[in-house]
Amino acid sequence: MSKRKNIHLVMQGKGGCGKTFIAWLLSQYYAEKIKDLRIIDTDNVNGSLLKFKSLHAAKIDLLSKDERSIEVGRLDSLFDYIAAAPSDVVIDTGSSEHVQLDAFLTKERVDEVLYEINCNLIVHAPVTGGENKEEMLDRLAHMLDAIKNSSFVVWLNPYFGEIFNENAEAVTEDQKVITCFEDLDLYEKFNDKIKALITIPTFPEDTKGKVLRFVLDNLYTFKDFDGLSLNSLFDTPQGQFQLTLLQRMRRKMIQEELWNAMSPLESLEILKDNPPEFIERKPEPVKQKSTKKSKTE
Repeated sequence: MSKRKNIHLVMQGKGGCGKTFIAWLLSQYYAEKIKDLRIIDTDNVNGSLLKFKSLHAAKIDLLSKDERSIEVGRLDSLFDYIAAAPSDVVIDTGSSEHVQLDAFLTKERVDEVLYEINCNLIVHAPVTGGENKEEMLDRLAHMLDAIKNSSFVVWLNPYFGEIFNENAEAVTEDQKVITCFEDLDLYEKFNDKIKALITIPTFPEDTKGKVLRFVLDNLYTFKDFDGLSLNSLFDTPQGQFQLTLLQRMRRKMIQEELWNAMSPLESLEILKDNPPEFIERKPEPVKQKSTKKSKTE
């Protein structure tokens, strides 16, 4: 039997939470480590990952034209692509297809099919701070409970606000002080499925943050940036950007910090030889029709 493949599915129902950024990172991180990595963009609306030409992502639209349902034939094509892939796969999904894809993963038992074709489904779910935090935690809890035969990586994205206060003193959630993700009840409940927890580092806006924004705004990879000529001058919405030697060094520092933050992903390689146990679903009980006679009978 061939070695199992890891299928990295970036998924969250809220738009603008960093899904494509995470897929962008995963694509470059694993391309350095895994030969013949395959990258897929299923976002019908934006196709954001496709815009990074150097990633060579494949496009597979899953939604129907009215965006109300998954096209079964297209889902079959996605599975054929995954089955034929020589190695691991990274998939970026859109928020518009989240509800429909979530239904297929659960009701149609897609997670079981992946397991049976020698693939480990790994769901990468971002959680942001700010006003959407509680909603995203609720969506994460739903996915952890519903997608049975899968592992999870939770990405804490602080770019939209503080997620947890390490110095918190207020008592919350069943009289517990919540200072980190591990304090949450959902972590205690699903810690066997959560294989990695990653906090995306933040960068000073006037130095490394400026370089990272330039890379992303121009739809570059890190290698694309390295291929630009020193002292080149670029017009950006934030003003002119000159690629100096220090800017190039900052780029390397950015990647080092990101890759260090992503080091928990190394534990996912173990799943190829020691996959999680298959979780069988119990069939839902058949609802019995009432035999009581109405008063009019």
